[in-house]
Amino acid sequence: MITKEVFWNQIGNFNNTFLSIHIAWIVVSLILITLAFIKKSNLANTLLKAFLSITFLFNGIIFLGLFTTHPITKYFFAVIFVIVGLLFLTDIFRNTIFFGFPKIPFITIITIFWLVLVYTYPFFGVLLGRNFPYICMPMNPCPSTLIAITLVVAAIPKTSKILLISLLPWSLLALPKALGAYDCYEDAILFLSGIYGLIMLILFWRKIRIKENNA
Repeated sequence: MITKEVFWNQIGNFNNTFLSIHIAWIVVSLILITLAFIKKSNLANTLLKAFLSITFLFNGIIFLGLFTTHPITKYFFAVIFVIVGLLFLTDIFRNTIFFGFPKIPFITIITIFWLVLVYTYPFFGVLLGRNFPYICMPMNPCPSTLIAITLVVAAIPKTSKILLISLLPWSLLALPKALGAYDCYEDAILFLSGIYGLIMLILFWRKIRIKENNA
């Protein structure tokens, strides 16, 4: 177990090093999500998958692989992030996932709620008494996992079970941080999104399987 100081120093070093990329990520992600949800075209869908693939590969290799020191994070979760990135990449060709607002109004509201939380993640850190660079930026592993869960669930039934399952370990294991480990209380958001993703996976398992088989 690393100390609280080491935990936030790792995040701070990463945020300082890639501040310009963080800003670009926010702008590009907002544009691509808007296009995918409104245009609903194959091109918009492909661009968003490519963007998510790059995000997870970058977080897995650079942040978790190089900026962290905890063995489980460095050698287990880094691999999971790379796998998720490759799954988004391969789905460009498999075309299992098609992003967009859900047909069920209630789930649409939840989707918007989660997306808002992704981009307000840093403000929760500020409210908890921290300042940049010692806050979770939207591109960091936790918020980016939140956005991936949100988008993959919103695509149900045109989604991927294996991809959603691969996203759940990082989100559900955020519980210790949600309870105060490292004073990262904002990760309660990530943990709750993991519960949401798990529930939706169970509820729509059969419909997803049918769509995958017909893809």
